[in-house]
Amino acid sequence: MLAANLGRDLDCWLRLLTLHDQPGLERAEPATIALLETALAVRLWPEGTSAPR
Repeated sequence: MLAANLGRDLDCWLRLLTLHDQPGLERAEPATIALLETALAVRLWPEGTSAPR
């Protein structure tokens, strides 16, 4: 139960702090947000370097 509450809190804070100006994402499913976060991380990762293991 504690892990579920922490996950929900993190989701709410993420939406409040980062998605407030993105139309349509304020009610997006968690899987959609996770996909967008992954896509952002891939775009920000320096080209020609490998990910940490």
